[in-house]
Amino acid sequence: MKNSPVSSTDISNSTAFAPPKTALPRGVIITLCAIGAVYIAFLFVDVFSPQHSLLSGIIKYSGMLLCLLLAIFSFRRGGGSRDARLVLAALSFTLAADILLLFTPYFTVGITIFCGTHLTYILRFRPDRFRLFVLLAAVGLSAAALSQFFPDLAPASASLVSLLAAAIVYAMLILSATVFTFRAPLPRPNSRLARLGMLLFLLCDVNVALFNLLPYGTHIHNATALLMWFFYLPSQALLALSAYPFGGQAKPREYK
Repeated sequence: MKNSPVSSTDISNSTAFAPPKTALPRGVIITLCAIGAVYIAFLFVDVFSPQHSLLSGIIKYSGMLLCLLLAIFSFRRGGGSRDARLVLAALSFTLAADILLLFTPYFTVGITIFCGTHLTYILRFRPDRFRLFVLLAAVGLSAAALSQFFPDLAPASASLVSLLAAAIVYAMLILSATVFTFRAPLPRPNSRLARLGMLLFLLCDVNVALFNLLPYGTHIHNATALLMWFFYLPSQALLALSAYPFGGQAKPREYK
């Protein structure tokens, strides 16, 4: 019995029913699922057992470590691209700052390190403006440091002035980085992930500001405490994933 010839039509029909390739590798999908589980876990603790703040902090930080793992996946998959290196550096700053803000009273130092996060994102999104913002941040943070040596200020007042100065620099940087995502030289869907990630990051910090300004113990104050990380962990996952080379080694667009 002779074998019947296989036509190109038969080949095209057979490939049409072939299972589609997964856009993300299994390791990335598992990491995203783990981040989702961590997200549900700390929200559960924050809502139903808010007195267990240390447990909540540990769960939250484990979620940040998973976001760093996502950035490492992006870095390795992208062949160590410049964009992936910058995201990895930004998340490293973020993890260092989160240790201080979650587990220590060194808030000013934590905010200062967070300034490094957003300077890195500015370098990613608008490299032509990076030097200007480094200069502005250096001036503002120097003022924050020098306030500790004002002879007319009590130590507590000097610490408050230093914290406020660092917070003002930080606010300038995150607002600028968020705006710059809308003209970032990134391919799609990376640009959309970066924009959404920075917007959620900004919403997190709006709630941080409200948490520190509103009267303690009110319903709105308690809501802001929950909303901070409600926005924060998704923002970091999106930013980590925004460096992933979807569809191969896509080159970023030239900045115009």
